[in-house]
Amino acid sequence: MLKPTVMLVEDNTAIRTLQRVLLIRAGYTIVECADLAGSRQVLSTVCPAVVVLDVHLPDGYGLVKSFSSGLGFSVIPDVTGQAASAP
Repeated sequence: MLKPTVMLVEDNTAIRTLQRVLLIRAGYTIVECADLAGSRQVLSTVCPAVVVLDVHLPDGYGLVKSFSSGLGFSVIPDVTGQAASAP
């Protein structure tokens, strides 16, 4: 049985690593990208079941809109994993 593929699009390495580890433990196949350009390149060869997207990347919301145009997978805008530095 094939495992569902999840694509992670997150520029923060620590957050992306945590997401990857948790999703692999849950039984998913993972593809990951650090930026939107990389995600567009991956999508030319991989059709994930779902995309977990850091919407705070430049044009992250624009990518959500383009994903939502019937490409056959769901997008989960990830607003919970945002790294912020203390003032």
